[in-house]
Amino acid sequence: MENIKLIGQQNARDLGGIQTLEGKTIRKHVFLRSGALNHLTLGDMVTLTKTYDVNTVIDLRTHLETAERPDRIIPNVHYEHIPVFSTSTKGISHEFNDLLDHGRMPDMEQLYKAMVLQPECIQQLKKIFRIILKHEDGAVLWHCSEGKDRAGIVSALFLSLMDVDRQTIYRDYLWTNKAPSRSMDRTVRAVLLRTGDHEKAHAVKEIFSAKIRYMDAAFEAIEQNYGTVTNYLTEALEIPSAEQQAFRSQWTVKKGSDR
Repeated sequence: MENIKLIGQQNARDLGGIQTLEGKTIRKHVFLRSGALNHLTLGDMVTLTKTYDVNTVIDLRTHLETAERPDRIIPNVHYEHIPVFSTSTKGISHEFNDLLDHGRMPDMEQLYKAMVLQPECIQQLKKIFRIILKHEDGAVLWHCSEGKDRAGIVSALFLSLMDVDRQTIYRDYLWTNKAPSRSMDRTVRAVLLRTGDHEKAHAVKEIFSAKIRYMDAAFEAIEQNYGTVTNYLTEALEIPSAEQQAFRSQWTVKKGSDR
């Protein structure tokens, strides 16, 4: 895993180099994850296309999120907008006003379960993985708002498909906590200005943080309903076992290979 050094997006990384249980590593500069791309600089665009070969971007955000903070369009890059949730989902989608209301804080564990079990979400995940599985050259980058929840679930399922151990999947997920978040800082300040409620401001900060218990909830939901993540990939996302194996063979290399 490699942190991608960008000015306008500080939670971007290449999943290449991560080791699988077979002792191979995922090819570099092929599968990337990040937060929203609305603050990319021209230099960032060059980095993504020239250094990392990005030619496909999958935006996992809601329509309102993309309207509020549209991605900077990178020339000659194909865009797919596939919202994991079609409507605002407090705690997951980060429409600004939604996070500032005076209601109860969302149950993030239940939302993570919904992302992997809700029929609408499963249909969207199937579309997302069709694009990933059909990928042939260059790099594909998927992102949500902060690069934590929806991008985190897609990445966790992707790494599971690639036969990566759970501890490594969690390490990738928790890396988000190292990245500064403009949205978190802005929202926490706004909550304090609007309500003066430090407990609520702390709760909002928690929403922006990656927590092991959130991802635990998703994996537990999958295992309770499908037995294993492999069964989930096969049955819920309709990725045949043979296709999973062929994909792993195509996009992994012996440890120590550059690409």
